[in-house]
Amino acid sequence: MLRGVQRWARHWTQSGDQSMRRGDAGLEADQLGDACHSYLGAAEYYWLALRETELASAERCRIEDAHVSAFRAAVPLLPHRTTPFDLDVEGVAVRGYLFMPTAVAKAAPTIIWPVEGEATVAST
Repeated sequence: MLRGVQRWARHWTQSGDQSMRRGDAGLEADQLGDACHSYLGAAEYYWLALRETELASAERCRIEDAHVSAFRAAVPLLPHRTTPFDLDVEGVAVRGYLFMPTAVAKAAPTIIWPVEGEATVAST
């Protein structure tokens, strides 16, 4: 029998998988808003699964990859131009996203990157 933590991690992971399938179906049907919403939902579900601390290392890596993939699937569908980036600064890997304002907006671009040790790039 699975312990409570494992059941929740499995539940959130399965919910993320279902949301990814909805996103893929929305994309295929050219329903871009629905696809984007589903991909962002999947990223959130995977993030919830990652909050469980008793995951095996291989399972945690698989869920982290699914989390980032879900968010990156949503990136080209977001209403603002968004560019993922990967940098190496003095041996420290930095992954983040550059969110550009619309052409009519006067605001400067915004860069988001993880600032807390346990945060994933997409959730931050």
